[in-house]
Amino acid sequence: MDGVEVSVTATDVPPVTPRPSLRAFLPGALRSSLVPWLVARALVGAALLVGHELVTHHHLTGAAAARVHQGLLGWDAGWYQSIAGHGYAGAGPSSLRFFPLFPLVARALSVLPGISVGAAVVVVANISALIGTALMVVLVRLESGDDRLARRSAWLICLAPAAFTFVMGYAEGTLLALAVGCFLALRTRHWGFAALLGVAAGLTRPLGALLLVPAAVEAWRDWRGAAAGERLARSAAVAGPVV
Repeated sequence: MDGVEVSVTATDVPPVTPRPSLRAFLPGALRSSLVPWLVARALVGAALLVGHELVTHHHLTGAAAARVHQGLLGWDAGWYQSIAGHGYAGAGPSSLRFFPLFPLVARALSVLPGISVGAAVVVVANISALIGTALMVVLVRLESGDDRLARRSAWLICLAPAAFTFVMGYAEGTLLALAVGCFLALRTRHWGFAALLGVAAGLTRPLGALLLVPAAVEAWRDWRGAAAGERLARSAAVAGPVV
């Protein structure tokens, strides 16, 4: 500009800070999730002990007493145990409302020596819940950058009133892990992983199909600037939950 020379050096440009990888957050997320995960199981165990005491001392009978004696395999968990052990044909037509991925994983685990089908159902549910909680901590940390908020999210997800389903032999813990994993894949633009996790979530619970909505929102971002191959991958991520 009229003899005024402007020079721009590399030091004038602010450095671009790379976004931390998921691997960097996962060990800390597991540590943050372990205590609330254990507390939730202690609370459910205490509730079962109280239930057993009431049934024993008051000589209660009927459906309520039967549920107490079933413990962590009561209600829907009993259906999953039956499907994992005998398949849908052995469990009866009513079992068709329960989706197959969770009992299939439990059945595979029960092949190991010393692990019954019932134990496998409970183990898969609880390990899935721990993984899902840790992934939630990672997701909150990535989205907000707030470590304290991420740690609080673990307590909230473990101690919410409906979180007892993550302790019992239900498929909710597995759905949690798959759904949060799908969100992470979507937000980090790993479309192939998002598609696979979406398919798995849809095979776990009917609610897994709702991942179609966030997948569509994320896929639509910068759609016009995406190459043809990436558009195909984005479409697969959207279709995965309902396939």
